[in-house]
Amino acid sequence: MIGKLSMVSRVKLTREANVIERAHTIPHATSYNVGLHKANMLDMLVLLYPDAPRAAYKWIIQHDTPERFIGDIPSPAKWAGIVDLYSLGIVERDINRAVYQFEHLKLDGEWQQRLKGLDLLELYLWALDQIMMGNRNLNTMRMRIERYVLANDVFPEEQYSIFKEAQRNWNMMPDLGEY
Repeated sequence: MIGKLSMVSRVKLTREANVIERAHTIPHATSYNVGLHKANMLDMLVLLYPDAPRAAYKWIIQHDTPERFIGDIPSPAKWAGIVDLYSLGIVERDINRAVYQFEHLKLDGEWQQRLKGLDLLELYLWALDQIMMGNRNLNTMRMRIERYVLANDVFPEEQYSIFKEAQRNWNMMPDLGEY
């Protein structure tokens, strides 16, 4: 799909990928792009797993870069079966190979679960951010994620505790001097 890319083309492509808008099918109050999503995931990785393997960082950095070409396909469209997930996976793999030039990220099942959990947790926390700003459009996404989490074992314990605490209290943090 993509031929050999020069370093400057690879850098430019990742910058373009980072500004691709996520959740574009839901009206939201602020920009929510791939770069912000990845930065939030990286912060949680560092906080929750300070000894995470290098492959975990690489996975986070590259996992949504293909959206520069294919867009952010909403999960409900995938669930409805209107997206060929096998072909999508091949295209995503080929784009990441061209951009990042590494083959397979060696992550065991535990790390795969942690990273998929961080991906979903970050989306959930963004929905809570939007709701805190008065955007009730995200209540549907929030409830859908909560139902999914309750029905499936998707989060490791440390992520699940953040999920549960965020449900109880997601108020803005105090300013300096207010602690």
